[in-house]
This record gives sequence, structure tokens and C-alpha cells, in this order.
Amino acid sequence: LIKDIKRDAQGNYCFLHDSHGLFRYSPVRDETLKVAHNPDDTTSISTNRVASWRQDAAGNIWLLHTNGVLEKLNSVTLRVGYRNRTLNERFKNQALEFQFMADRDGDLWFYITNHNAGVSQFQPAEAKWRHFDASSTPRLNTSIVKGIVEDQSGMLWIATDHGGINLLDKRDMSVRYILHNKEDEKS
Repeated sequence: LIKDIKRDAQGNYCFLHDSHGLFRYSPVRDETLKVAHNPDDTTSISTNRVASWRQDAAGNIWLLHTNGVLEKLNSVTLRVGYRNRTLNERFKNQALEFQFMADRDGDLWFYITNHNAGVSQFQPAEAKWRHFDASSTPRLNTSIVKGIVEDQSGMLWIATDHGGINLLDKRDMSVRYILHNKEDEKS
């Protein structure tokens, strides 16, 4: 079962298989490479159950496994150069529907589409984590997150379930809300 396909910055197509890892197809070389877990190789991916992947502005490939393990792959060798278990430990190794996005500053933003977990920010340069939810400061108005995109000014638009759009401004770490007003047919 192919569950996701994206094109990387080099023009390759990357496919996530539900239980067989990541495949990268190069149209130039007409070649497919499989990136899979090998228990005898610590530079292979930690599992074959990859939930999501993104390529950051620097060309790094980030993988997030369904158990919350985060890995950075070298985009040439496809070997793991960095591994982080923060989300894995926080969610006690549960298999969850993790998603994430990479912003223009290289920060990674994680959420779980089927879980009341808010948003976690990871700053790779400092290996620093920060969490946002309905009880954090700044506060999201709900912890059920369905998607995140970044606009041209760097503002993060966080789509929530029954909380409208939460706009997170990284410059001052403030949040404002766009909510439906049933009295206004244009809202």
C-alpha cells in the first residue's frame, strides 16, 4: 500500500509504503532505491513504518515513523545521520498518524491527526523542542490539529477541529484565531 508520494528537490519521486519503508525513484537514472530497516545497520531507518517525510530548505530528508521516532537522512546516501526519540517517548511508542511540515527556517512542526495532542515544534539547529496546545503559553484554542501551512510572511496557519484557524506568529510567539461566526454568512 503506497500511502504518500512527494517529489524531492532533486526531481526524484519518493513513495512511502505502509510497511516497507521509503522508495526513491530517479527519472534521470530510471532507478528505484529502497530505504528500509536493517537490524544489523545502525545507519538504516529504525522501522519500515514511516508515517510522513519532508525535505527541508537545506535538502535534508526528515522521516517520522508511526512510533514517533524522527530521523534525518543524508539526501545522497540515504543513511540516517540523526535520530531523535522525543515524540516516541512522549507517546509511549504508540503507532499514531503523525504528520509534520518544515518551515522556511528549518523548524519542524509535528501533529497527530487522530489524537488530541496539539503541535510540537523541533528546532534542529539547537535540538530544542517546544509544545503548543490548549493549555500552553501561547495557547491554541483546541489541541486537535488537522494541518499546518506557512504563508509568505512566515506565519503558521494551524487548522484545528472545532477551533477554527490558529495563526502562530514565530516572531513573537503569539497566536490569534480565525473563528466561524454563525451571524456572519461570510465568515
